Amino acid sequence: FLLRFVALSAVLLTVHAYPYPAGGVLAGAQASYLEAYARLVGAVLGIVEPGLRVEGAALRGRVVFEIVHGCDAMDAILLLVSAFVALPQRLRKKLPMVALGILGMTIANLMRIAILYGLRVSGVAGFETVHGEVMPIALVATAVALFALATRYMGGER
Repeated sequence: FLLRFVALSAVLLTVHAYPYPAGGVLAGAQASYLEAYARLVGAVLGIVEPGLRVEGAALRGRVVFEIVHGCDAMDAILLLVSAFVALPQRLRKKLPMVALGILGMTIANLMRIAILYGLRVSGVAGFETVHGEVMPIALVATAVALFALATRYMGGER
């Protein structure tokens, strides 16, 4: 398990983190993805922030909030996916867990962004600490919890 997990996560995280040249197809795809993610965040935040607009990857409401590379929790998601795929179970057992894991992480990340947006709007001190130190740990803890729940559900079946 460990070797498969390390190899797969290394490949996925490298592909994700690679600095693709501006104007290239992959950089354009990444920008389009971030804009789509911003629309998703805008739809969720728009429930409590009626004047919120999404322009590209920017959320414009009482404050401006930019969705950038890393705001999508993709690092934690890729680690979770790597862990699921590295398991010895058959693919038919792993695929639902991968899908539910991605959904769970996306929901957790939407909550993270909503909290950060609320902190920014309220002007509470400590935004950078919560953003840079607390929330990344919370996302990794969420991924670990989802993995533990899924492996418990899958049991020893192969």
